[in-house]
Amino acid sequence: MNKNIRIIGLSSHIDHKMIEGGVNWLTGQGFNVSIDDQVYSKHFQSAGTVNERIGALHEAYSDPNVDVILISCGGNGAIHLLDHIDFDLIKNNPKPIVGFSDMTIILNAIHAKGGNNVFHGPTATQLARPISDDQMNQFLNVITGNNPSIRWNDCSVTNKKNTSGISIGGNLSVFQTVLGTPYLPQDDNIILFLEDVGDEISRYDRMLAHIRQSGLLDRCSAILFGDFHAANNPARVPFGKTMDEIIADITSDLKIPIITGAPFGHRGQLPTFPIGQTCHLNFEDNCVTLSFDND
Repeated sequence: MNKNIRIIGLSSHIDHKMIEGGVNWLTGQGFNVSIDDQVYSKHFQSAGTVNERIGALHEAYSDPNVDVILISCGGNGAIHLLDHIDFDLIKNNPKPIVGFSDMTIILNAIHAKGGNNVFHGPTATQLARPISDDQMNQFLNVITGNNPSIRWNDCSVTNKKNTSGISIGGNLSVFQTVLGTPYLPQDDNIILFLEDVGDEISRYDRMLAHIRQSGLLDRCSAILFGDFHAANNPARVPFGKTMDEIIADITSDLKIPIITGAPFGHRGQLPTFPIGQTCHLNFEDNCVTLSFDND
């Protein structure tokens, strides 16, 4: 393939052993992999200071020998980079950038500011685990310029009808933080995808209510809910509702497809979604197919 992948860290720091398996897999697929030294920097929990992380991002976009930018891991802290990013540099040097979790805020901001080639997908640590063969192959296809369709069986669907829209979203708790900022994508006919892990179910309820009250859901042509794993805090009064009940209440008056139980998230399945591209949703029998235009 002879493509050059640069690994950078925009959130938490990691040990080199955490990405060793992912790097070995990528080199085995024929990629040339370089790791910015910044990935291993430590500034509190972050992979270096804001300036170090911004420097790594800008260097990766500026270097003509870098074909693909892969994020090392998720964690915390990417939100502090937003006001320092040179979005014109990114827009004028388009190349695929892939990450998820805390990277949700950066990926959607790049799209909101006119960038493209933005993908919600595996980090270097996820590739070290690895995810399923089908999704590893889909990741490879995406970063080499193809957009293969994604096919899911056994999702639950309300208001089943074929539709299209611009895909945005990612981790719920991170995505919620862009509401009311210049970094929220302003598309209409949105296909919104959301997942989360490790928070309390009452907080998921509050986050989704906030998104609903912001008016964003009224701009959606479909909403896809992936894996939501809730932490159990025995000291709390039980919230009572399940995640499916929360989603049903929040979306009850929307006349658009609502997909729940979709196989994507932190705990296993992780397909590579384009952010800011036209997504087509098609329903046949018990299958949901997502296909994407190369916008």
